[in-house]
Amino acid sequence: MWTQTKRPFDYSLVFADNWEKDLEDIVQKDFNHPCVFMYSTGNEIKEIHTPAGAQWSRRLAEKIRSLDTTRYVTNAINGMIGIMGDLPVVMEDMGMTVPERTPGGGINDTMTALMGAMNYLSSHPKVEEGLKEAYGTLDLIGLNYMRDVYDQMKEYPNRVFYGAETLPPDIAPNWKKVKELPACIGDYTWTAWDYLGEAGIGIVTYDGRLKFAKPYPAYLAFCGDLDITGYRRPMSYLREIVFGLRKAPYIAVQPPEHYGIEPMCTPWSLPETVSSWTWKGHEGQHCVVEVYSDAPEVELFVNGDSAGRKPAGEAQDYRVLFDTVYAPGEIKAAAYYEDGSREEYCLCTAEDEVSLCMTPDRVRIGKDDLVYAAIELRDAKGTLQTAADRKVCLKVEGAGYVQGFGSADPWSEENFFDESRTTYYGRVMAVVRSGEDSGTIRLIAQADGLEAVSVEIEVE
Repeated sequence: MWTQTKRPFDYSLVFADNWEKDLEDIVQKDFNHPCVFMYSTGNEIKEIHTPAGAQWSRRLAEKIRSLDTTRYVTNAINGMIGIMGDLPVVMEDMGMTVPERTPGGGINDTMTALMGAMNYLSSHPKVEEGLKEAYGTLDLIGLNYMRDVYDQMKEYPNRVFYGAETLPPDIAPNWKKVKELPACIGDYTWTAWDYLGEAGIGIVTYDGRLKFAKPYPAYLAFCGDLDITGYRRPMSYLREIVFGLRKAPYIAVQPPEHYGIEPMCTPWSLPETVSSWTWKGHEGQHCVVEVYSDAPEVELFVNGDSAGRKPAGEAQDYRVLFDTVYAPGEIKAAAYYEDGSREEYCLCTAEDEVSLCMTPDRVRIGKDDLVYAAIELRDAKGTLQTAADRKVCLKVEGAGYVQGFGSADPWSEENFFDESRTTYYGRVMAVVRSGEDSGTIRLIAQADGLEAVSVEIEVE
């Protein structure tokens, strides 16, 4: 924040005294890092919609340019913030139904209640009027949840912009705008990697209540393309396909136990899915299978039998739903292209009998270094067992110790510093740190009823 507070006793109290030194420190820290191509002066700054805020924006931008002439200056702007005080009037102007009372709790709760409507509301003339001066202070304009403003930017050919925060379900229409508009240089989702805090904004519930945050014991945001342990979630594969980086289709399954119940998704979540065809206890029950593909048509097969063929690709936002019945075995998606080519992807049901598998990212590290070890439940064919989670105990011997041990379960009450952790859809992650001495780290994992596994890490 700048001069206007977001929370009691926050940085706004000292901003005026520290902003110059802070910018000097930021630039000095990153000046020699080739991956840095722009500096940001803020995110969702409350006063940037005002003349005083525009003046501050120019002051910060010019300070950065005096320190580094080689990088661009940006700011991530949320159009909703400037119209929060006039929201009922703006909604009425835009032809929307005005609720009897606006939700409390601030901008995030309002955005949740409005779902994707913040993209539309940000196209109101009041937003452009309030931001015109601030836009002019920036080299690259970051727009948070403002896709319907993109086309308006055509009137200002010198404005280069991008989606600084966008909603995961909006990846297809967002990317279409990136391709259509030369001045729109890219799209950043909220968010790439899951994180602690803003607990549950991406958790899907089935109780009929829509809330930005979820109650205890939720502790992860659970809205990342990658879960907090680094595994790719289905949304990541959808994004890869939308970006044109993957030709093979991808399959994700909505849990059968929730079939027929309306999912309560926030703007930061799609319906809950798992890339698995192992749903023990749900044999013969209906479920929804999602297939992601850029092909004009996709077909779904369950144990060799067609479950339907449907249009796919950009016209369907690259995501097709099939209503089918769960039967253990194999499920396969076939993507059909206009040139006659075909791409396939399949999932198989995991066997009941599984083993612990441990895979470190490296087997040789330096002193005071980290190694990440994936611990998974897999059957004899290597299929991940997602339907039989169990507690895994970890032991470290030699020249290292456990830095952290966890899963991607957003509701877990287990501790990252404990040496036992319950798998989540068949997976946990151990992080081990080396000390100041060379030697060997021996990492041992065991679970009830399964043979223990171990790996050795050399510390140089």
